[in-house]
Amino acid sequence: MLDKKGTPIHGISIDWIYQLAFIAYLVAMVWKKGRTLGARAAGIRVIDVANPGASNVPLGRAIGRYLAMMIGAVPALALLIYQSAATGGSADAMFTGQFFQWFTYAAVFGGLWTVVLIYQMGLKIDPVYDRVAGTAVVKV
Repeated sequence: MLDKKGTPIHGISIDWIYQLAFIAYLVAMVWKKGRTLGARAAGIRVIDVANPGASNVPLGRAIGRYLAMMIGAVPALALLIYQSAATGGSADAMFTGQFFQWFTYAAVFGGLWTVVLIYQMGLKIDPVYDRVAGTAVVKV
């Protein structure tokens, strides 16, 4: 973070607030309405496979659905947390050559996870995250 003159200052980043708000929006809309505004425009909705007639999805399934979507990011997040803890949070000490080697492996895993999800959607089958959460996407 910088002050008005462009000098670096110490402070607390609040960038995570909008990300948390977006995730809360996604989960809340699927939980209460079964679809987000974008899904409404596309004419689709998320249903609970165990109770397809319900107008909403149980909260646990809605949360599980979005957590399962993020499986591909778990190795990269784990590596970042480990490196941060091992170096005391120092960015200079954190980003070493060894870190980038392992981060490349984690990024490849995340990319492969994305390819698998796109492939499953292309075949018009329920993606892994929908099967894990017990949900499905249907046309309205």
